[in-house]
Amino acid sequence: MRYLLLAWGSRGDVQPFVALGLGLRAAGHEVTVAATLDFEAWIREAGLGYTDFGVSVAELSRTDLGRRWLGGTSRSTVAELRLMHEVSTLAADVVSTTLLRAAPDHDVLLSSTLTFEAGWALARATGIGHAIALFAPVLQTSLGSSYVYAALPGRRTILNRAVGALTSTAVQPVIAPVAAELRRRLGLRRPDPRQLLHDIRSTPTLMAVSPHVVPPAPDWPMPVQVTGFWTLWGGAGLDDGGGHVPGRVADPTIVDFLEAGPPPVYVGFGSMSAADPEASSRLLSEAVRAAGVRAVVLRGNADLHVTGDDALTVEGAPHDWLFPRMAAVVGHGGAGTTGAAFRAGVPQVVVPHMGDQAYWGRRVDALGCGPAAIARRELTAERLADGIRAALSPGCGVAAARLGEQVRAEDGVASAVDHLTRIFDR
Repeated sequence: MRYLLLAWGSRGDVQPFVALGLGLRAAGHEVTVAATLDFEAWIREAGLGYTDFGVSVAELSRTDLGRRWLGGTSRSTVAELRLMHEVSTLAADVVSTTLLRAAPDHDVLLSSTLTFEAGWALARATGIGHAIALFAPVLQTSLGSSYVYAALPGRRTILNRAVGALTSTAVQPVIAPVAAELRRRLGLRRPDPRQLLHDIRSTPTLMAVSPHVVPPAPDWPMPVQVTGFWTLWGGAGLDDGGGHVPGRVADPTIVDFLEAGPPPVYVGFGSMSAADPEASSRLLSEAVRAAGVRAVVLRGNADLHVTGDDALTVEGAPHDWLFPRMAAVVGHGGAGTTGAAFRAGVPQVVVPHMGDQAYWGRRVDALGCGPAAIARRELTAERLADGIRAALSPGCGVAAARLGEQVRAEDGVASAVDHLTRIFDR
């Protein structure tokens, strides 16, 4: 079978698809990953086919729109959704162009949260097989621990479903521009909402998370295969994680820093932007100094830079190699970063900027693997230092280590490949 994986988004959206692609290839399938220009070399180096979306996430993140969208400054859900709609509108042309160009050469299309309606439209028009891959639990349920938009995260209540229905209604127009542009080019009418809902609910759906982190909900609106995280570490993935080729030696600068003292704390916000990179860097520097820890700081799209004998700023390093060597992880709460820290068995401090990141922060807290999340717009050096000290407490360390053992025992890629093969080879 020929698979096309729609990895529209940042690294957290791309890396799970690369891991799955390697698993599918090992099972004898042909795989193409559609992603932004930032990831072409990495995807090709992994040995997978590549087709581009014609834009760069890194460049977008440094525009005024990108900084407002990814900088964690939105003070309401409405404001955040408005910014997401601007980005979706901007992306509609390039995503539609890629879909129409690449889909005819493939048998199965895998879409994700931001592209599922576009994938549905294309599948309906062309007959290509279609499955949905979710990296966060965005499906309505009364179970608060298993729903990004839960009104009462710690409870199972019908209120969670009711608020979820309202939220889904608000979110749908945000991601609609891509599907609308695709329908325009295909000459399709706007779907009847009931028909769309019926078709989406009957589409095979995979959730690339650990059931130990996201408990499967009995009232999700469709059958969902919870597979475990899709990771590049082990299984069918690359041996050293992070998209690096087997045999490549780790950055000697990082190795030297690790060997020069006790395990440091990782600090990085991935693809998130910063309205004022210098101010953000000063805040982080003050926080790690106040907490009395050494730090490995990811520059990332926020352009962070922390100096001093006890800090090392890096351009990048594979999380699955780096995180097990850390005392704790301070991250933005992206599903990929949080999942890698869960897998590594180290405590976390989550600083949500947008989207589903607050949910992952809640799960870290609920599972005892770190303190309550600190929203980016509320972050101060003092609060971050307190959070780091809390994460380094014995209780968080024990809980994180125990959960890490459970997560590492799963092979999410193998489970997903088996599920897809059973569905589409039939």
